[in-house]
Amino acid sequence: MEARTQKSGSMTVIGVEDGGEKMTILTDVDFDNWGGTVSNIPSITCIPTKVTEVQQIVKMAKQQGKRVRAAGFRHTWSNMYSDNGDMLVSLLSLEIATGSSAEVTADAIDGKPTDFNQIEIPKTFTAASDGDKMLVRVGAAVSNEAFRRWSLKSGWSLPINVIMVEITAGGANAPICHGAGITHDTLSDLVRQIEYVDANGDVQAISDPEKLKAAAGAFGLLGIVTHITLELDKMTYANLAPEKTAVGSAIPPPAGYKIPEGISYNLSEDQRQTAESAFIEKAKSFYSEWFWYPYNPRVWVNCWNNTPDKKGSVEYPSPAATLVQWLESSAADCINKEEWFTSQPGWKQGVFNGKFAMALMPPPFGLFHKTRKTALINGLHFRRGIQNFHVRCFELSIPIPASSTNPEEPDWSIVQRAWWDALTVTQEDKLQTGALRIVLELRIMRSSEIIMAPQGGNKWTACIEVISNFASGHDGSWKPFIQKLADAWTSYKTPDGKPLNVRPHWAKEWEDTTIGGMEMKQYLKEVAYDTQIPQFKEVLTTIGAAQGWGLDDLRKIFSNPLLDYLYFE
Repeated sequence: MEARTQKSGSMTVIGVEDGGEKMTILTDVDFDNWGGTVSNIPSITCIPTKVTEVQQIVKMAKQQGKRVRAAGFRHTWSNMYSDNGDMLVSLLSLEIATGSSAEVTADAIDGKPTDFNQIEIPKTFTAASDGDKMLVRVGAAVSNEAFRRWSLKSGWSLPINVIMVEITAGGANAPICHGAGITHDTLSDLVRQIEYVDANGDVQAISDPEKLKAAAGAFGLLGIVTHITLELDKMTYANLAPEKTAVGSAIPPPAGYKIPEGISYNLSEDQRQTAESAFIEKAKSFYSEWFWYPYNPRVWVNCWNNTPDKKGSVEYPSPAATLVQWLESSAADCINKEEWFTSQPGWKQGVFNGKFAMALMPPPFGLFHKTRKTALINGLHFRRGIQNFHVRCFELSIPIPASSTNPEEPDWSIVQRAWWDALTVTQEDKLQTGALRIVLELRIMRSSEIIMAPQGGNKWTACIEVISNFASGHDGSWKPFIQKLADAWTSYKTPDGKPLNVRPHWAKEWEDTTIGGMEMKQYLKEVAYDTQIPQFKEVLTTIGAAQGWGLDDLRKIFSNPLLDYLYFE
C-alpha cells in the first residue's frame, strides 16, 4: 500500500491506493459530536466509499495497533466514538456529517453513489412473513430523508423510526433504543441481517435470529457495519390529529398526587378519572407521544392510528411547510446561542422557547383544527430541520409493570407519576436555574428481543426525556437537573415492591448521572444489565468462533474506554 500526500489547509489529505481502490484520509482533524458533549482528535479520519476500503482501514488499524470506530451524523451524546489518537470512519462526507441543511441528506439518493448509501430489495429473498411484509437492504449511510423518499416511491415503510430525518440507518440502529407505539419494539428488532467488516478485515453477515439478538445491537463492537437488512410493512397512512391539551388533563396525575406550585390544575376527581381514561386510550394508539414545552399551560399531544386507505392522503409536511420548519429550527439555534439570550435567567429562556414552540406546532396558533392523512413514513418524520437546532438530551426507559388488578393491562400510574415528577422537578428548579429550556417528551413502547436494549425484559416501556439548550450545559445547571430527574425516575417499584429496572437511552446523556450513589456505568454493568452483559458476550464469542476472532480482538480493534469498562474489564 502506498500513499500520496498533499496539504489541504491545516489537514493532510492522503489518497490511499491498493488494488486500484482510492479513498481520502484526513489526519488530526478535530471531532465534535452534534450534541456538544464529545470532542477528540482521531489520528486519522477515513472517508471510504467502498466496502473494500473499509476492509483496508480495519487491516491498517490492526497492523498499527489502533482502534477504529464509525460515525454518521454524530447525534449520539454518550461517548460511543473513537478516542484521541485512534481511527475514525465517516461513511458520510464531512460536509454532510457536520452540516445543518436537511436537504443535504438527500445526497444518499441524488448525489454521488457509494456502497453505503444505496437502497435495494435483496435478490434472493424479498418476501418476509407474508405478502404484507418486505425485506430491504440499506447501506449504513442511508439517511432517513433518503429512505423516506424511497418509501414514498416504493410503497413500503418502516412502522417506526426516529422523528429526525438527518440520521443514518447505521446510527439509528446502533443504540437499540428507537421507536414509539405500545405495539412496537425497537427499530433494531426489525433487523433481519447485518453486514460488517470484522476484526480480520473480512466481510461478514449475520442473519440467524438468535445471533441477531446481539449482532443487531452491538455498539460497533462486531466491526464496521456496512449494510442492514430490515423488515418493512406495506405503506399505510397516518391519521394525524395533534391536539393542544391542558397540562392537567393531557396526562393527568395519579390519584392523590401533590400538584406542584405553578401548574394550573382544577380537576375534580371525576374529571381526573375521565381525563385518565382519555390518556390511556391515546396511549394505546399506533403512535403515541406527548410534548410539554417549559412552563406552558398546555401539552402538545401527537397520538394517531394508521389505515390502509390512501384516499385523501396529502404530502405532510408540504414543501413549503418543510422550509418553514427548517427556518424555525435554524432561527431557534441562532437565538439560543446569542449572548443577549443566554444571559437571561434560565426560566425566561424556557418560557421564550416554549411559548413559540407551542404556538408553531400544529394546529399553529390554535387555528385550522383538522385531521391530516399522510403516508405513514411522513407521519413518523412529521418535523423537519431538527438537525439545525443543537441541544442537550437525557432519556430513561422506565418499565411499565402490569396492573395489580389486571395483568393484561399496564399500570399507567407509573407513567403518570414519571410525567408529573418531571413537572415537579422542573417547577421546583424554575427560579433556581431553570435548566429545562426546550421540552419534556414522553413516548410509549413495548419491549425488545435485542439483548442490550433498554426495553428488553419489559412488557411495556415509558421512554421519557428532557431536552435543553447548550446554554444550560455551559452555565452548569443541566447536570444537577438531570440528576434530580434520575433520582425521581429510578425510585419507582412494582405493585409488589420490587424496584423497576430503569435504564438510560444508550445514545443520550447518562454518563454523568448516578443511581443510588452508584455511577451510571457501574449501575449498568452490575445491576441493570448484570445478566444481559454475559449473555451478550457469549453470543459474540459464538459468532467469533465461527469467523476466526475472539473478544480480545474486538477490544483491541473496535472498542473504546467506555465500552472497555462495560464489556471487557
